[in-house]
Amino acid sequence: MDKRVFQIDEKCFIIYTGKSSADNRSFLRIGNSQFLNDKKDIQSHIRHIVISDALSVDMQKEKDNIKYMEKGKIIYICNKKNQDILFNNLQKVGVDTNSLYHRDLSKELENVNRLENKKHFFTIFYENKNVKLVFNEEVFFDLFSYKKESDSFDKERLRLSNFIAMLDNLNKESKELSFTEECLKEKEDDLLDLDRSSMFIAQDNHYFPLNVGMFKMVNYSDDENSNENTVNNILFKFNCSSRFYAGRYLSLIVLERDKNKIDLSDILLESDVLESQILYGYSMIFKNNSLKERCNVLKLYKHLIDGINKSGINKKWKKLYFWF
Repeated sequence: MDKRVFQIDEKCFIIYTGKSSADNRSFLRIGNSQFLNDKKDIQSHIRHIVISDALSVDMQKEKDNIKYMEKGKIIYICNKKNQDILFNNLQKVGVDTNSLYHRDLSKELENVNRLENKKHFFTIFYENKNVKLVFNEEVFFDLFSYKKESDSFDKERLRLSNFIAMLDNLNKESKELSFTEECLKEKEDDLLDLDRSSMFIAQDNHYFPLNVGMFKMVNYSDDENSNENTVNNILFKFNCSSRFYAGRYLSLIVLERDKNKIDLSDILLESDVLESQILYGYSMIFKNNSLKERCNVLKLYKHLIDGINKSGINKKWKKLYFWF
């Protein structure tokens, strides 16, 4: 888990809170750094900023650290007292705080804050200004004790830049269709209500939801004489933070209104470490199911991609943030 933490300066940490390349902008920052001032590619991927002590924040540096972040989506995590100090001082250096958001701590649990949609991802604040991050009941970051040697900062900056570039590339590739629409016209029988269907992958008793931006489907045939407009096998590639095992069967399950409609199953052929302890890549070919099922799965994939390309964001897959 500590590989999710990128210490880019003595007092600045960037933490990846995502689960796949669909979460290519799921980064959290603690502290600020001169290094980030002109790093648009890094700033634009950060969504949350943790503030444990607003009085210690270098406001001019903070202003420079948020200038390339997406306006209207900058969220500070702190209590109301720190928020008042922070926003007041940011206004003094010329920041329009109307474009900033603040997520307050629970009134019942004044030192705890949770990202509900991250499933067991906690940010814990202490009265002594310490901050701890918890994932799956494991503390993987402690602000007061997490230290690396200064000669590692350059390596961490490069690792962060490379990781973000990889996430973006995987996200982009997953939204590019690699088969012709003609291949879907042969079968008119639809098994699915596309607007009410979702997909999961499962191996043994382990399930993981598929989100647009983390998986790719290709109409695939190893037969040179095969018609490219015919639905053949499905080459399926995906990435996520969970481990699945090559050589075992893996299922792609399609649910319509929470009812199991399609279950494609085959051997998971390949697995690869994309970023140690953070992200893994997988590939396989579904070839043992009915043509109608394979065709409908491709139709659903195309429907989701078309929704993304048409509106910029598919409402069905939009992530919501809840706090307590």
